[in-house]
Amino acid sequence: MADLTAGGVPVYRDSAGVLREAPSDAKMQAMEQALAAKADKTALASKADATALATKTDASALAAKADASAVTALASAMPQPATSAPPAVQVDSAKGADSRYALADHTHESRLQARRVQLTFDANGEAIYTFPKPYDAGVVPIVQATAENVRGAAFRYDATVRQGSATNLATTIILTKTPRTLTVSLLGAVLNLFTNPAETAWVNIMSRAPS
Repeated sequence: MADLTAGGVPVYRDSAGVLREAPSDAKMQAMEQALAAKADKTALASKADATALATKTDASALAAKADASAVTALASAMPQPATSAPPAVQVDSAKGADSRYALADHTHESRLQARRVQLTFDANGEAIYTFPKPYDAGVVPIVQATAENVRGAAFRYDATVRQGSATNLATTIILTKTPRTLTVSLLGAVLNLFTNPAETAWVNIMSRAPS
């Protein structure tokens, strides 16, 4: 406020003691309005900054959510490891439709079962052979049997499969003993040259399901 007058003009002393003309009421009002406008402008700028920051934060949150969704979608699209054993080896090839991948140490079941076994034959020269792994119910496998012979033996073993004996679980092997040297009497004597021995022999047996 003015505390002095100079020539009828209101004056005041500033902090340095210098006389200065006091502003008129209109000038004071204009200054107050300017200060108020500047304050409003500052407030608006602050509000705008806050809005921009909030918008940027929302955009960052949306981007993070989008990234997480993309990672989830990518993980879902990737093939997954197999949860069961692979199918057995087949006669015909197939493309397949399962996108799961096999583990490094997986194995395929073979359609062929092969064993070298020592069988004890009964008085009829028969022995029951049980497959190492049963075939599916109703499957009658194809079986081949070959007997082993000792070098220099007087007799030779021949192994065959008894017709109709094969099931999905077992089959019957017949062992026939044949002399290596046959001597037939000229008198027409009937000799039983082929016998079914009650003894033990090594037999190689292979079986597989029909194609």
